[in-house]
Amino acid sequence: MGRGARPGDRGGGCAARGVTPTFKHGSLLLYGEDVRHSLPLLPIEGWTRDRLHAAYYLAITVFGRPVPVPPSLDYPDPEDEFYGYARHPVRVAGGDVPSTRDLIRVTGWMATARLAHEARQYVARKRDLPALYARHIGDAWTDLLVTLDRRCRTEWGYLIPADRRGRLELRAICQQVPAFENDFLARYQRYLLADLAQGQERALRVMQRLPWDDPEVQRALAHS
Repeated sequence: MGRGARPGDRGGGCAARGVTPTFKHGSLLLYGEDVRHSLPLLPIEGWTRDRLHAAYYLAITVFGRPVPVPPSLDYPDPEDEFYGYARHPVRVAGGDVPSTRDLIRVTGWMATARLAHEARQYVARKRDLPALYARHIGDAWTDLLVTLDRRCRTEWGYLIPADRRGRLELRAICQQVPAFENDFLARYQRYLLADLAQGQERALRVMQRLPWDDPEVQRALAHS
C-alpha cells in the first residue's frame, strides 16, 4: 500500500479500467512488491468524468449548502468571519481547531477537474496543482490557486492565522471563492448537460442526490 493514497484511490471502483494518478504516481510504497508500474492509468475521459461530478458534489456537501442547489452559489455562511470556508476541524496540541482543509480540498478538486477536462492533464499530488494549472490553463484564477497553496496549505499549514493581518488576508482570499466556484459551475453545466443527453448513469445519480435548480439542467432531466 502506498502512503498518500487511500485504498479507494486504486481506481475508485474502476480497477478494471485503470487506477487513478493519485495511486499510480502520487503514492509511496511502504512495504511489499511495487506493482504500480504494471497497472494501467485510468483513461483521461474516466478521470475527467469522476473529477467533474465529484467537484460539484463536494462543493455542496462539504460546505452544507442547501438542496435543491440554487442556480449559483453564495458563501456557505455570509455571517462568518471566513464565510463558512474555514471550519473543518483538525487536531492540534490544545485540541480541535478550525482549518482551511475543506477550502483547499474543494478548490483543488475543481481545478483538477478543469485540468482534466480542458487540458487532458492528470494531477497526482496537491503540490503539483498550482504549477500545472498555471502552465496548462493560466487564466484569471491562477493567482488564487497559487495563493491558496502557498499561504493556506504551505505557510499556514491549513490553520487559521492568529494575527490580525493574516486573518484579514485569509478573509480576502475567501471573498474570491464564490466567483471561482460559479465559474466552475458554468463549465460543469455544459459537461453535465452533455452527460444527461447521453443518459450517463453517474450524472443522473448525482442529480438525483443533489438536484441543481438550474433551468437548463431541469429541462435536460425532464427529457432524460
